[in-house]
Amino acid sequence: LRRDGDEVIGEVHNAGPPITPDSMPAILNPFRRAGKVKTSGSEGLGLGLYVAHQVALAHGGDLSVSSSELAGTTFRIRLSAKASDA
Repeated sequence: LRRDGDEVIGEVHNAGPPITPDSMPAILNPFRRAGKVKTSGSEGLGLGLYVAHQVALAHGGDLSVSSSELAGTTFRIRLSAKASDA
């Protein structure tokens, strides 16, 4: 987590296998998953990234994903650091 001017940026990085290029366009859509990842005996619903993306958008920010064999996968959320007038 860091501040960059008027934004707060949070990043989560994973050095594991990359998200396949054919999965990337839909990775932030509901009920989508990148490959067959199994954790704790549960496959999940594929809603986590979708919900995080929608929360970011609702607050005027964004969630992005980059993934490659050499660099791993990074999820980045950008939000305004300024207080809302609402």
